Amino acid sequence: MNYLQIGAHTLLSPLFKRPVSRLPALLCLSLIMAGCVPLDVRDPYPDSALQMLLASQPSKETVIETFGLPHAKRLDGRFWVYGQSVSAMGIKGDKNELTIKDYSWLLLRFDRRGQLTGIERNDDKNGCASDGICLQDGWELCEGTRCNGNQRHRLNDKITLLTAPNALTTRLRDPRIGHCPLYIFYESRLPQWLSYGAQVSTDRLSAQIQHIDNQTYVFQHIKSGAVTVRSWDLDSDGEPTPSTQLTLTCRPPSALYVQLRSTQLIPGQYEPPALSSVPANRAAREIETRKLLLPRSSRQFGADAAALLNQ
Repeated sequence: MNYLQIGAHTLLSPLFKRPVSRLPALLCLSLIMAGCVPLDVRDPYPDSALQMLLASQPSKETVIETFGLPHAKRLDGRFWVYGQSVSAMGIKGDKNELTIKDYSWLLLRFDRRGQLTGIERNDDKNGCASDGICLQDGWELCEGTRCNGNQRHRLNDKITLLTAPNALTTRLRDPRIGHCPLYIFYESRLPQWLSYGAQVSTDRLSAQIQHIDNQTYVFQHIKSGAVTVRSWDLDSDGEPTPSTQLTLTCRPPSALYVQLRSTQLIPGQYEPPALSSVPANRAAREIETRKLLLPRSSRQFGADAAALLNQ
């Protein structure tokens, strides 16, 4: 069944005639005496366009014609994400403007034939969808024609962190004969809003590199034998280069836990994270406080993901 859901964490402002997150509205009220006014901006994802799009049961090509290429894709394109900010409120001046950004993002779901089956809109910058998929991070200031000449934020596929649906997370915890569950998590000594995160891969997936932060974890079922986990640096162009590695031995059914730990203490002073094997009792507590990262390829989850998505 097709469906359209607008994020619950919104209010309808008569000034904008569109959903606006509460925080910008409250901030602007506190600045009203200083001249803060609603700005005349275009909603990047108007509800009318979403309803018309879903009603036509479009293909991926039709979605691209409407909103352009997706800002991020996960699980072989079964999930698409668009995200963009607008300057919702601000103080206008002759030369400079102080604006408050209002963030909106879309989660689109497709079936195995590539037909759109659902759209959810969220006006919380780091909100969650109805099935537990959450947007953790990934907003980047875009430039030039990509933003129509205006400074605004959009999602960047390389650093967008999208978490897995709750049902898939539960299913993956089921034991698999002849395999070891491998958990990889990241810890930073900096607060979340100052920590960029890290890049990690295993040699069992042709070095598929994933961006991870201290609120997410990577999961993979590993067959018996050796497995190498690698961390990666990003060069000035954002391309990954190998950094450190750790080789472990899978002896089913024992679980493997790997920690990437950053010793960075000063923002902007980057140090490659160290890799280490962590005892199960301590790692299990860390995993319970994080959410499973949704990868680009369903190969990482194997038959579990395919069976769930095709239901």
